[in-house]
Amino acid sequence: MERFASAKSVLKLSCILTVAFIVGATLYLRQNDFKISSSKYAVDTTARASYEKPTERKLEEIRHADGQGEHGKTPPATSKQASNNTAPVVAVVDAEKHTNATKESKISDKEKSTNETKPTGKSKGNATESNKPKPAELPPLPKEAEFKTFKHDDSYKKYMQCPTTLRNRLSKSKVFKDRYIPDVPVLMWNESVNEDEYVRLKKFWGCYGWESMSYGGVKDALKHLDTPAHRYMFDAGFHLKNKAANNTGCIRCAVVGGGGILNGSRKGKEIDEHDYVFRVNVAATSGYEVDVGSRTTHYAFTMTTLRNSLVGGRKFHFKSAPHDKGITYLVLSCEKADYILVDNRGDGKSQNDFKTRDPKHRGLPNFGKDVTAKDFKMMHPDFQRYMEFFWINSPRRFKRINRPSTGALMLIAAIHTCDEVNAYGFGVNYRKYSTHYYDKSYTKFVYYANHDFNQELKLWNNLHNEGIINLYKRDDD
Repeated sequence: MERFASAKSVLKLSCILTVAFIVGATLYLRQNDFKISSSKYAVDTTARASYEKPTERKLEEIRHADGQGEHGKTPPATSKQASNNTAPVVAVVDAEKHTNATKESKISDKEKSTNETKPTGKSKGNATESNKPKPAELPPLPKEAEFKTFKHDDSYKKYMQCPTTLRNRLSKSKVFKDRYIPDVPVLMWNESVNEDEYVRLKKFWGCYGWESMSYGGVKDALKHLDTPAHRYMFDAGFHLKNKAANNTGCIRCAVVGGGGILNGSRKGKEIDEHDYVFRVNVAATSGYEVDVGSRTTHYAFTMTTLRNSLVGGRKFHFKSAPHDKGITYLVLSCEKADYILVDNRGDGKSQNDFKTRDPKHRGLPNFGKDVTAKDFKMMHPDFQRYMEFFWINSPRRFKRINRPSTGALMLIAAIHTCDEVNAYGFGVNYRKYSTHYYDKSYTKFVYYANHDFNQELKLWNNLHNEGIINLYKRDDD
């Protein structure tokens, strides 16, 4: 009996010691594991902090992309260089997005290609390291001085025949004389592209240059714009509607926007009496003739704005682009599709050709008639960049998403080509009036990120106050 009690005591003690050992070992392992995890966490936190707060030098490298030059080296920024930098942070906010520009030393064979959609010829299943696409280098964002460098052209002399032209007042205005550069080309034509020009404009994106375009793609479009009429906003000889009654050679233009201020204005007859009538976007006239007139001599668009206008304007009887006899379509040349459109119509190619080369827009837009190259003019990228950097001067001008509105481009182009400009339906008071004259009920104006409407509104009022344009306003505005 005593032996049994003794064995029982030993077993009990053994169990207690075993449990104590397990508990102790577990606590030890947990403590050390916690230390390891804590150490890893501390390292991760430091790495995250260093990513969120790079050094000032690293920030400069990111902003200016100095290390993406021809040899991929990053020259250190000296204090002298920093002090001489005339276009600091704002000039480089979008440097990280510059992924498509090429080196300026030469134009590659790919860029010279005339086939925008030529297949690469690589067979599936043979993806080796050698044929995998390499990450695109980040070229430096153009400096502000480069944004303000333009081609010079003497076409403007054709627009200086009128003794009372508004450009005489423009050149004497204290507000605008330093903004006005008469010899920046408004339009481009077949002589506007060569290898040097392509390299110069390749560094600019969107409406401002040819970053998204191949050299061959630009040439294919512009080769169709080969007559004197393509060089000037108005046909050679300036066949004015009122030439017989007014033989001064002065050109009167109405530029019609879509603003709600025109609803009930009864300005239609006045608008139609101008020599030329410019319209943009949803240029609905059917049913609105009393307020906005019925004539259209120039219609400005990009493929995107025209496509959106046809979709949004359908319920307002805007089912095709204006197609008056002798109309001029002013292509604002902001995207690849704009160049493809001119080339397609210039060669008389099929809908299928356009769909293949530009699947985004799913075919040619409805122009209401057959159009050819003679119906088109193309705005020069220099003029669009000049307008943004000298006229609108938005704080967002270096951001890729930002560009002048379609109406703004048309109005400033008219100021550089017409002798008298009367603007209708442009922003006077965005809160007081509905967004569009064709709205069935009041629609609040929406500010979009890609346009600086506040800067444009200031510009229109300054031009009106300086007597450069006549901006239609109501008596109580």
